[in-house]
Amino acid sequence: MMIQEDTLKTSGKINKLNIRLLYSQTLNYMPGSILPAFISLASAAIFTRVFSANEYGQYCLILSITTLIVTISCQWLQQAINRYLPAAISDEEQKSIKQMATAGLALILILVSTSGVLISVIGLIAFSLQWARFLLPATVFVIGMSIFNPVSVVLQAQMKARTFSCFNLANAAGKLIFSLVIVFMLERDPAGLMWGSALSVILLLPILWQKADMPSVFKLKFSDWHFYWAGIKQFAHYGFPMIGWFLSATLLSVGDRYVIQFFRGSAEVGIYSANYTLISGAVGLIAGPVLLAAHPFFMRAWGSGDIESTGRWLGRIAELFLQFGIMLVGATWLFSSDIASWFLGKEFRLGHAVMPIVVAGIVMWQLGMYAHKPLEFAERTKLMFCLSIAVAALNLVLNIIFVPEFGYLAAAYTTTISYSVYTIVTSIVGQRLLRWRINARPTFITTVITITTTLVVAFLRPHIEHMWGYTPGFVVAFGVFAVIAVVIALCIIDLKLGKIVQSFKNPLS
Repeated sequence: MMIQEDTLKTSGKINKLNIRLLYSQTLNYMPGSILPAFISLASAAIFTRVFSANEYGQYCLILSITTLIVTISCQWLQQAINRYLPAAISDEEQKSIKQMATAGLALILILVSTSGVLISVIGLIAFSLQWARFLLPATVFVIGMSIFNPVSVVLQAQMKARTFSCFNLANAAGKLIFSLVIVFMLERDPAGLMWGSALSVILLLPILWQKADMPSVFKLKFSDWHFYWAGIKQFAHYGFPMIGWFLSATLLSVGDRYVIQFFRGSAEVGIYSANYTLISGAVGLIAGPVLLAAHPFFMRAWGSGDIESTGRWLGRIAELFLQFGIMLVGATWLFSSDIASWFLGKEFRLGHAVMPIVVAGIVMWQLGMYAHKPLEFAERTKLMFCLSIAVAALNLVLNIIFVPEFGYLAAAYTTTISYSVYTIVTSIVGQRLLRWRINARPTFITTVITITTTLVVAFLRPHIEHMWGYTPGFVVAFGVFAVIAVVIALCIIDLKLGKIVQSFKNPLS
């Protein structure tokens, strides 16, 4: 049952971790993850048929560059808000944090706007037309997202899950609608995709600002700027190392595109990016809502000193996610060619082989988001940055070695290896701060059942298709795998939720 957001405002401290509240919050976040993922599928299905692999690859490269710039500009503030606002007890504390955040946003706006105008002017002179056409929409997009992301995090920190989801959904839908209008009614140019993204976020900003109850920049008193500046410095002390972490994370996610572009060209970037983007959202359907909902609870539990229960909760949620991730990898391996045929243009379908590899990598990376929670709780953000930059460097070296010869398939493998290294290392290091574990036995059983089912279905499907055709073959294959997956999922959910609830009833268990 959906709970009213008014009951979730952080005017008081949640003294006990409430599993029912977590469950409700997770459900509230799901529309903001599931529906944008389907919109992303629709976008890929449309625009990979409209543009060539080379044109789509250019757009993907520009999008990855703007993502890096947005990370640098606002992640420090975004992470600081998500760290301090959930722990604010009184309305006065929340108001002060929002005022300091508004001052930080004003600073970001000035710096990003000035830099964007200068870069655009230089770029229009120095770049060829095929790249210069992206500069203006990319600048508008960066400015909008640099404000949109921190303000939306205010909603997450205050547990306004449904409102947060609505804005995510509205942004995804607006991006697609504006892109369709521009590309099909004005000019069939890949820069139209960037314009669609920019217009969507800019138009949503005033509404988002109001819903987050952010103070107006013009109402900040000049006489209080010493107070705001002190807050900005505190935010920066916590958040700036997180810029490095997110920059490294972004490089891990999209850095291989630059290597592919350098050695293999834009066409392979387009094929790889289309398949990567298409399937990566599927993991987010599992990981995103739970992680978004759990973060404020984790922060409050750590702050209240309930360390043992937090460790048990962290381990069991991570175990739950890993088991679902294993099943998702098996499903992707079975049906990647079908997914590519349904949602991608003919020129892009050959890249479906990267899908199960990408899913495995993203599952490991999302597991790393749980593994590094102890470092995040203890504000060991510099250590997180050092670990992430080391893994990003490893990924770059592996890509430079293998991509020239093996192409984008090698990029998928090297990224998965790098994600796995990060998760393993942060798990080991984080154990010194907070004890948590994943039980090997149920995870092993899930893995064996998934592999066995996947191999059996892969063996039977060609024979069924040979006798009765594609549709019966797909239906039988999907049905068998789905039944097994549902049985496993029901067993996992019943077991894990029972253990989680019991751990809070009996903290010493």
